[in-house]
Amino acid sequence: MLRAPTCSLAKWWWIFPRCAPEVIGAFTIDSAHSPGYGVGYLTNLVNPRLGMATHFSFDKELLGEAMAEVRTHYKGMFAFGIDHTVVNVTKDAIWIREAALPDTANTTRPNPQWLVQEMFGGVVPKEIVLPPPAHTVADVQSQDVRDMEIKPEQFTPPDQIRKWVREWPKDLKIDPAMLMGARPPMK
Repeated sequence: MLRAPTCSLAKWWWIFPRCAPEVIGAFTIDSAHSPGYGVGYLTNLVNPRLGMATHFSFDKELLGEAMAEVRTHYKGMFAFGIDHTVVNVTKDAIWIREAALPDTANTTRPNPQWLVQEMFGGVVPKEIVLPPPAHTVADVQSQDVRDMEIKPEQFTPPDQIRKWVREWPKDLKIDPAMLMGARPPMK
């Protein structure tokens, strides 16, 4: 999935304004996604017939920013592989379309009331300590693979570089009511 230093953090704050620590969004983005500048840089080195970032969420507000980051380094044909995108490739042509899926094939959206009932007995706690992930990046990726990673300074404009978050912070706590809006006053 495409991860851009400005675009994805902006998306994080657009989805969860003022409610979750920025480090959660940064960790999610930095440990499992590709920076837009990096995608453009690597795609330019490979020079494919079609460059594509897959598993990309379709947020109209952020597509332009993500494309601008890719275009910093890559000027060839490029597309976003938003979920359910089908790419047909022959020796003479490439075309992209949306998959034809029945409406019933989609998963049900999570129900927050069910989650609160199942996890907390119907009462939203004042604080949750978020446990660390079961595995770190170092656990699932060998050092020699990590050593081949292209350093962000090679592809990211200097004014867009930020410190990456690759390790889950210790003793991370959140107020879950803030995810639903401001905590109501106590009676």
